[in-house]
Amino acid sequence: MIRDVGTLMRGTLVVQGFGLLLLPILSRLYTPASFGAFGLYQAAILLLTVIACMRYDQAILTAADDREAVALFQLCILVGMAMAGLLLIPIVLVDSAGLARAMSGALSPYWLVPGMLVSGWTLAANAALTRLGDFNGAAASKMAQAGANSAASVAIGLAVPGGGPGLVLADQLSKLSAVAVAIWRLPSGVAPLLRVDFGALVTLARRFGDFPRLSVLGGLLNNGGSFLTPALIYWFYGAETAGQFALVDRTISLPLGLIIITFSQAFSSHYARLLREDARAAKPYFAALIRMAALAGLVPMVLGVLLSPYAFPLVFGAQWQAAGVFAQVLAVMYYSSLVMGPVNTALVVAGRLRWQLGWEFGRLILLVAMWAGIAGLGLGPLWALGGYAAVSVVVNFAYIWLAWAQLKQTVDAIDKLGDQG
Repeated sequence: MIRDVGTLMRGTLVVQGFGLLLLPILSRLYTPASFGAFGLYQAAILLLTVIACMRYDQAILTAADDREAVALFQLCILVGMAMAGLLLIPIVLVDSAGLARAMSGALSPYWLVPGMLVSGWTLAANAALTRLGDFNGAAASKMAQAGANSAASVAIGLAVPGGGPGLVLADQLSKLSAVAVAIWRLPSGVAPLLRVDFGALVTLARRFGDFPRLSVLGGLLNNGGSFLTPALIYWFYGAETAGQFALVDRTISLPLGLIIITFSQAFSSHYARLLREDARAAKPYFAALIRMAALAGLVPMVLGVLLSPYAFPLVFGAQWQAAGVFAQVLAVMYYSSLVMGPVNTALVVAGRLRWQLGWEFGRLILLVAMWAGIAGLGLGPLWALGGYAAVSVVVNFAYIWLAWAQLKQTVDAIDKLGDQG
C-alpha cells in the first residue's frame, strides 16, 4: 500500500506545488467574477459527471480481469459521447429560447458539453489504471493533468484581459491530457478501444446494470449536495463572493482532492483484493488508514484556522481578503474530508450500493435543510459556509462509521461460518 501510494504521489506533489505557486499569478490575471463563473461551472460539471459514463467507470474497479476492465473503459468512452450528445439538446433549446445568457451569466452553457465528456473519460481512465494496478501510469496521468492545467491557465490569462473562460478551457485541456496518457499506458494498447463489438458491450452493460440503476441516483444525490453550495452562493451572494469561495476551493480542495484520489485509488485496489481473499485483514488495514489520515491532517487544520485570514490577502492580493476568512471557516470541513477521503470507495467496492445511496440521500437532505434555513433567515455568506462545514463534518464521519460497520458485519459473518465449520 505505502509503495503504491508513493508511486501515485511521485511527481504529483511537485506539479501541484508548482500549480499552487502559480495561483498568486492567476489571482492577478483573473478577476473574482471569473473565478466565480469557473466555480459555478465546476459545480455543474461535478453533477453532470455522474451521468457522463452512467457510473460504468465505477464498475471498472470490480472487473473480473484486465480484458474486462479495458472493455468497460471502452464502454465508458462510448457512453460518454452519447450522453454529451444528449446534453447538447436541452442546451440548444434553452439557447434558442434566449435563456442561455440569463442562466449562465458570463459563461456560455455550451462549455458544459465538452466539460462533461472529458470529466467522465478522466474518471474512467483513472479507474482503469487502478484496476490494472498500473500505479506508475496513474501517477503519469495526474502529472499530465496538473501540468497542462497550470500551463494553459497562465497562457490564456496572459493572452486574454481578465482571463475570460480561460480557467474552464484549461480544465478541459488538462483532463484530455490525462485521458491521453492513460490510454497510452494501457497494456493492451489502443487497438481494443478502436474495435467496437456492440453486442459484447451491450452484454457487458447489462451485467453491470446495478451501477446505472443504483449508483447514478446515489451519485446525483451526493454530487447534488456538492453542487448546491457553490451554485447557491453564486445565486444568493453574487459572482464576486462566489469567486472568493472558488479561490479557496482551488487553493485547498484541488490539492487536497488529488491527495485523496491518490490514496483512494490505492485503497480501492487493495481493499477489493482483501475482501476477496482475506476479509479479516481488511479491518486493521481500514483502521490504520483512518488513523494515518487523521494524524496527518491535524497540523494543516490548525494552521488553516490561525493563518488563513492573513495568508490569503498577503499571497493573492488585497482583493482576496474574504477568501482568507472563508478558508478559516472551512478548515475543519477540509480536515474531515481528508480523514474520510482515502476510504470513500469502501461501500462501493464492497458492493453495498444501497448503503452508499442511503448515505448520499441523507447528505443531500441535510444540505437542503441547511440552505433552507439560511435563505429563510436571510443570513450572510459566513453563516452559510459555517452551516455547510458543519453538515460536511457530520456526514463525512458518518460515512466512516457506515463503512466500518459494514466491514465488521462481513468479518463477523465469516467468523461465524468458521465456528460452525
